[in-house]
Amino acid sequence: MIAIDVGRAPAELRAAVLAMRQADAEIRRGVSARMRGEMNPVWKAEVTQRAAGGMAARILSPGARITGGNPPQIIAASSRRAIGRGLVPDRNWAGYEYGANDSTRMATSARGKRYRRHVMRHLPKHGEGRVLEPAARELLPRIASYWTQSVIKVFMDAAEGKG
Repeated sequence: MIAIDVGRAPAELRAAVLAMRQADAEIRRGVSARMRGEMNPVWKAEVTQRAAGGMAARILSPGARITGGNPPQIIAASSRRAIGRGLVPDRNWAGYEYGANDSTRMATSARGKRYRRHVMRHLPKHGEGRVLEPAARELLPRIASYWTQSVIKVFMDAAEGKG
């Protein structure tokens, strides 16, 4: 998956991470609340738009959210509720995002005849991801920028006593 490497990030982002490590719980809660309130709808809309209906939307869209943290995490396909006959998004999302090898298995009919069964034909291999990875690539700079601005804003408000 795509992640921001803070060690190679711009100085502003590294400073925000270090400031959050030293912050008290009230400031961390304020930053997380601002982040979730503003960027959750943006992330959900981007995932839903890129999934564009069908089974990918039913698998990848449920549970799309941004969690608080240092730095925050973007999450999708985290629902544990089964779809249909036991397809669980939390466990089966990777096939719909990246595809699978077109493996064939030998099966035997009731009359004893052996035949090939193409079990992954409906999930063609797609190395870079179809929905989540392009959405994350598009939104990560915006999310990182907003998170850094939120850290600065909450620290400034705390310094002024706005709490």
